[in-house]
Amino acid sequence: MNDMAIGFVLYNPSVKVLDRIRICILNGYKVYVFDNTPATTFFRDELKQDESVNYYTLDVNVGLGVSISMITVNAFYDKFTYLLFFDQDTVFNLDTLLFITSFYKKNLENLESCVAVSFQENKFYTIVEPVELVINSGSLFVLDELKSIGWHDMSYFVDGVDYKFCLDASIKGRNIYKVGNVPGFDHSSEQDDVDYIVAGHKFRIRRYPIFRVKDYIKSLIRLCIVSIANFKLSFFLKFFKQLCVYVIIQLVSRILKLGR
Repeated sequence: MNDMAIGFVLYNPSVKVLDRIRICILNGYKVYVFDNTPATTFFRDELKQDESVNYYTLDVNVGLGVSISMITVNAFYDKFTYLLFFDQDTVFNLDTLLFITSFYKKNLENLESCVAVSFQENKFYTIVEPVELVINSGSLFVLDELKSIGWHDMSYFVDGVDYKFCLDASIKGRNIYKVGNVPGFDHSSEQDDVDYIVAGHKFRIRRYPIFRVKDYIKSLIRLCIVSIANFKLSFFLKFFKQLCVYVIIQLVSRILKLGR
């Protein structure tokens, strides 16, 4: 049995994600899906037919912290060593899966105290590098190490879940690595970013609804406080900068929209 499972968290997803899930199934991977879409049966009916899929839902949106904890915990107790997680709008193909599978079989035993490896399409680096902050999508979690830091923090709804994981890993003395130039990856084409032209330059900006803006600000403030409390100054500076940039971008996106 493959010792790597693949996980997804869904919320009002495009049907395109089904094609990517089928790539995983057809190539022998066990798939864990948590569906946060309330009162829909389409994905449940499609996915529960396949014994290679463990499908979970509470018919309400419980957020990413709870959902990703649910699938990683269940994969761990089903005796998987690793879980590769994808957001529903991250594009990948079979080459991506083969690259990641080959990588962990050759390298993970040599990565000290590794709790996760973030695989990215960034072509500016290809070697394995230690890193402080990564996003969940495209990350390969080492499940026993993830268990040792307490899984993902379920008190974070969406924003801040990945950053809190990274902070917890650092506090517990675990390492996170990144690998670039991964084939078939595309984190941007299915995103809802909008192109704005400012002084002749094009910028891609996503204008989030107010409830998401509030959640992000609240989450980043919490992360700043936890960083200071645990003497993680580098994390505090990164979170504070991220908070300032985010607020500016959201203000600019609203100004530009009003100006159209």
